[in-house]
Amino acid sequence: MEIQDRDLPAEFAEAVAWTGTEELVGTIAHELGNALNVILNNARFVGDGVPAESAAAEDARQIVKSAIHAAMLVRHLGLLGYSARNDVHVFGVGTLAVDLEPVLRRGLGDRAHLQVQIEDGLPDVQVNPGALTRALLAVALARRDELDEGATLELGVRVDTASRCVLVVMQGAAVAFDPVRAGGRALATAAGARLEAVPAPAGCAALALAVPINGG
Repeated sequence: MEIQDRDLPAEFAEAVAWTGTEELVGTIAHELGNALNVILNNARFVGDGVPAESAAAEDARQIVKSAIHAAMLVRHLGLLGYSARNDVHVFGVGTLAVDLEPVLRRGLGDRAHLQVQIEDGLPDVQVNPGALTRALLAVALARRDELDEGATLELGVRVDTASRCVLVVMQGAAVAFDPVRAGGRALATAAGARLEAVPAPAGCAALALAVPINGG
């Protein structure tokens, strides 16, 4: 069952709000990464030049540990910056889901747990990966408050042979996800995909981003 149009002007306005900052985020992430690389190298240099059991060596180890953690967070920012790309090319949706999993976990926070299942041997798709990234983040995170507290958000990536699509299915304990308010439908359309409602167990809501298989 395809989701019906409701307030498309408002939906596109929210979509634009989602797309306005990714390029800046990516630029900042790149600059932060360079700065952290300098900090990391200098901390290791200091640690190698002092006795291993000294207070200075322990300080250097803590700096290295913190810099590595910060570098992981910068990589998450870089993924958001990647979503500013507007080209269409062939790629794997499963790989995208793997890359975004830590970003989704951090975005959900304590509100909900994330469970990801990716089918083996997924075919490639031809799509705008930046818009697909924005659509996935918009649906999964912008409406996260609609999930029941402590619920599990299930994200599954699988092939639907009948429609010749790769489906990214999001299901969670909630009365309903509202993709329109997240700009999700507009973003899915921009990616060359579509957002559909899919059957879900009682007390749950589910949506799927359907991405056509390359050459399908």
